[in-house]
Amino acid sequence: VDGAIYTEGYEDVTESGEAYEGNSVVVMGLGNAALETAQELQKYTAEVHVIGRPRPLPEGGEGIRFAYQTHYVGDIRAGRTTILDTYLLKSLDVFGFDNLYGDARLFVVPCQQRLCVWRVNKEDCLDATCKTMHDRGGQNLTYSLPVAIFQRNGDLHRRIQKLMQQHAPNDRSGWKLEESELDDSEEHEESPTTRKQRLDQLGINLAVFSADKYLELIVKSKLLREKPQLANELATIRTLASRDHHRYPVDNIIRCF
Repeated sequence: VDGAIYTEGYEDVTESGEAYEGNSVVVMGLGNAALETAQELQKYTAEVHVIGRPRPLPEGGEGIRFAYQTHYVGDIRAGRTTILDTYLLKSLDVFGFDNLYGDARLFVVPCQQRLCVWRVNKEDCLDATCKTMHDRGGQNLTYSLPVAIFQRNGDLHRRIQKLMQQHAPNDRSGWKLEESELDDSEEHEESPTTRKQRLDQLGINLAVFSADKYLELIVKSKLLREKPQLANELATIRTLASRDHHRYPVDNIIRCF
């Protein structure tokens, strides 16, 4: 985690989750400690997000290792799987067992008296120091962070332009607007037929939507650390106009590894 100072360790968490009542909490890890923590927190919190890195499976591939399958006591025990029930039954809880795939890690910065979180990869690094320290636990690194996708010349575009000029008038290198596509077909790796079926289900007619031009706001992580008020205001915009699964601020991040 880049921003480890804003996280809590498993060793520092109390036995009861009462201190987190009403909070949105991220639990990092995919072992018994993480799921035990999530299970206790569920009694008190508004929502729990368990995220971790998939592990090699005996039968090949990567995923979640359950003790009843591997016969290894260190893998996830049956009594620790309550989070799976709430996640699969469409509650607000999240079980992101493959959220930190490859070289992914989390970037954390304070916002609105809470914590804003991005998942970042080495390819998001903007300098040599970041590329060197990304997978070595480096802190205060410089990443490229997507914030929002919006229509060119629309109300949100004008709002963002005004906001960035207000908070970073002399730091144009700290942010940029890139042309973007409303459809995220590249993320799905699907055939044209499958893509059309998916868009039809979503009610998206690209003949209509492609007539509009869209932009994406990209900011440097360094800028958000230096400009707390900007981070606060962008947090609201991000919840409205981002496709990122981590777009909503959280209250606590607990490391269970």
